[in-house]
Amino acid sequence: MVVDIRASDFISEALNLVVENVGPTVARNVRITFDPAIETSMDGDDGEGLADALIFTQGIPHLPPGRKIEVLFDIGWQFFKKDLPRQYTVTVEADGPYGAVEPLTYLIDLEIYRKLRHLTIKTLHQQVQEMEKLRKAVEKVVAELARPRREAEAAEWRRAVEEQRAQGDREAPSSARESLHSGSEEPNAGC
Repeated sequence: MVVDIRASDFISEALNLVVENVGPTVARNVRITFDPAIETSMDGDDGEGLADALIFTQGIPHLPPGRKIEVLFDIGWQFFKKDLPRQYTVTVEADGPYGAVEPLTYLIDLEIYRKLRHLTIKTLHQQVQEMEKLRKAVEKVVAELARPRREAEAAEWRRAVEEQRAQGDREAPSSARESLHSGSEEPNAGC
């Protein structure tokens, strides 16, 4: 079992508290204690804070191998702006398949994160959003590239329609003349 406070991979400036079973078997009855008691800048004014979370007050009934509990501990600039403990001695106790596991006690020093900047990794959701933006941009480019073709096709259609009208106008008077000629010739043909 490992308990740590570390920079978030996904949220810039966020510090996450991570409880992870790095062992090969289920950890049972996991108990975590901090000395001094854990405090964050986000602890409520009502006196309730992260230290009151059930994983610290009642423990974790079981944690399968590879399972991780990750929660927001604090936002770096807010945390370092307040007068809060920067070092915690954490003790992790748990039961394994053959009984109690030897307690693990070590120091977590948050001072190492002061004035550090880190890159954030985009989540899958953020990647999907970026792909949507890219899709919309490509559709816009395709529409812009298709516009001259549509305009050319529309101009060609208008030209063809005008040509047919002009041809119809040329053919209409000659047809009328032929009707007149054929009508006037018939009476003469009978004489």
